[in-house]
Amino acid sequence: MQQINSSAQLNSAISSLVNSQSTTTTSAGSTKCNPNNHHSMPQQATEQDARAVSYVLSQITTIFPKWRELYQTPQEVNSVKKVWMQTLVELGVTNKALVEHGLRSARASGWVRPPSAGQFCNWAWDAAQKSAGIPTLAEAQSIIIRRLGRPTMSLTGAMNHISLELNWFEMRRASGQRVNDLVAAAYDKMIAHWKSGRPFAEAVQGDMQAIEDHSHIAKPLTPKQRAMNKSKMQEILGGL
Repeated sequence: MQQINSSAQLNSAISSLVNSQSTTTTSAGSTKCNPNNHHSMPQQATEQDARAVSYVLSQITTIFPKWRELYQTPQEVNSVKKVWMQTLVELGVTNKALVEHGLRSARASGWVRPPSAGQFCNWAWDAAQKSAGIPTLAEAQSIIIRRLGRPTMSLTGAMNHISLELNWFEMRRASGQRVNDLVAAAYDKMIAHWKSGRPFAEAVQGDMQAIEDHSHIAKPLTPKQRAMNKSKMQEILGGL
């Protein structure tokens, strides 16, 4: 069976996929998604996307030698490239920063068989997330649990954004599993916010007071309250 080996053939196959679409979003009108500017995912591939995907696949075929054994005929190659084009565009992995994150993870994977397009995108986003200083969900849950025991604990960046998404009054009264569920929901909101390209939220004074939630700290009693408490205690002791 005929193999597709040259980068020229690879580029030609990718370009044909773009040209075959019924409508194509122009580069000027497309919305790109990247670690610094994660706007809404474009649904139509542009020529710029085609070049990015062509570059990715030229590298993937070199990193994973099994590629050429798995996809040998022009029909097989075009079919799998169409899947990669659709997946990378839909998941926003078509800019240089995310592509390089994905390729670094690919080279470090030690795999022989090539990953799926979805796996490549997961590698790209996971590496970008780590590069941005965003903890894993498990790490975020652990940090928030520590924060529950230390109300004055300072949080920054992604963790501060998560803390602002939480209802701390509810958090302090929730079970352990409920706490983890609440943090998971806040974590998902933070990731979506980050991918949209917006900066993490910063707490203002009112937010900090709400987060610290001093309701669990006993307030000093007034002289009148102390007298009333003393009277009640004497009544209790007198009845024994």
